[in-house]
Amino acid sequence: MGSHGRSIEAPLISGSHESSAQRITWSRLFFLLLALLTISVLGLAFGSSKTSWGLIIKDKYNGRAPVHDSEIVESERGVVAADDGRCSEIGASILRKGGHAVDAAVATALCVGVVNPMSSGIGGGAFMVVSSASTSQALAFDMRETAPAAASQNMYKNNPEAKSKGPLSMGVPGELAGLYEAWRK
Repeated sequence: MGSHGRSIEAPLISGSHESSAQRITWSRLFFLLLALLTISVLGLAFGSSKTSWGLIIKDKYNGRAPVHDSEIVESERGVVAADDGRCSEIGASILRKGGHAVDAAVATALCVGVVNPMSSGIGGGAFMVVSSASTSQALAFDMRETAPAAASQNMYKNNPEAKSKGPLSMGVPGELAGLYEAWRK
């Protein structure tokens, strides 16, 4: 109130009798709608473009990449594929010498364990499914790591540090024994 009993208002500054909380709510709503509109426009602009990231990734990894004649491999005995060409060649050489698919798979897996030990190897585990063409039966091999022989349900209760240090902190590798078992059968 002013000195003469009149209220002092600034209609040009406030514009209305909304509370500051209402103005903040409307401001947030306005900026949210503006952001959604901007995202929509950008999505339409880049989403329909042939050079959009989504299309590049799809073409590179999920799409049908052009295959050149020099990359086509045909075989009546079998083919071997690994993430390292040297290992693929080792497996293929086993097939060429009269070995069967499991012989080639074991040789290839052992090679990958040497050239890429972080992805595969005798210190880890694996799975293998072997299908017999003559019997139409499949045999699955679980070569995953197992708990140490000294493992128990409450082995970390009195020694929490054993979770990350020492022989109880890791599994027993199973890949080598599993590859041998698959090769034997």
